[in-house]
Amino acid sequence: MNVGMASLRIGLGLIVALGAVVGIVYATDYGVQATVVGKDCGSSGGSSGGGIFPVSGPSVTVKTKMAGLRHTQSLPAEQCGIVQVGNFVIYHIRSGRTSLYQSEGGTCIYDSVGGVNGCP
Repeated sequence: MNVGMASLRIGLGLIVALGAVVGIVYATDYGVQATVVGKDCGSSGGSSGGGIFPVSGPSVTVKTKMAGLRHTQSLPAEQCGIVQVGNFVIYHIRSGRTSLYQSEGGTCIYDSVGGVNGCP
């Protein structure tokens, strides 16, 4: 077997393995670590933190540490006032569930499914 064929097989193997990992992460709705990168607590909402689509009402924008995905999440005004840029977040890729914490391992601020103090 020549070197070119071996390199091709290795490359294809890596692509298949990466595809399998991405499929598992998506299928299991894996929660990836993220950080709050922006917030808009005004009554008009918006996406000042870098979101693509405007969100009505108060919102925060989070950015995942893996792949740099951005997600804008609406939340109650009371919670928006508590959230700070840099807060720790767990963002679930498939469902979009967003859990905001004061810090990694810290107190839950808001969960998009469970509400106030409803983090898993």
